[in-house]
Amino acid sequence: MEKNPKAVTIDEPEINYRGWKSMPFIIGNETFEKLGAIGTLSNLLIYLTTVFNMKSITAANIISIFNGTTNFSTMLGAYLCDSYFGRYKTLGFATIASFMGLLVIQLIATIKKLHPPHCGSVENTCKGPTAGQMAFLISGFGLLIVGAAGIRPVQPQNRIWKEGKEDEILRRGSSLAPRH
Repeated sequence: MEKNPKAVTIDEPEINYRGWKSMPFIIGNETFEKLGAIGTLSNLLIYLTTVFNMKSITAANIISIFNGTTNFSTMLGAYLCDSYFGRYKTLGFATIASFMGLLVIQLIATIKKLHPPHCGSVENTCKGPTAGQMAFLISGFGLLIVGAAGIRPVQPQNRIWKEGKEDEILRRGSSLAPRH
């Protein structure tokens, strides 16, 4: 038998990452999540003290709890993304949750029954929010927290994969590997 000096090799196709097909979604998603979570924080103290008739210390506590929970929930979101859902399902769900949270906050500001009456509009006393109004406000914050928990840990993954560094990530065994 003759040996064939030319060994048959199967070349794997080289993946060529071109274009920015998904970058507008990634940049837009990150921008709107930041506007929703961080942009809300900048005006929230004034909103809670003037529209919701809260004492400033109560409003500051609510803002601190919201900010801390938003930052802590990112770890839970990363765990759920890596272990169970994958980055695209997590990103899709979190985007919808973040949008719904912003919608709830917008509805609270727009619909008069969802926030307490202004001070001095009916009587000389300022009435605080009812339990239902607070529940609606906290549900909006909760949806924003769920959105941040899913968007923040997933966005760096998308940036890394767009740069074409997935082979290096897979060799290191990072949790940023895609879930297909």
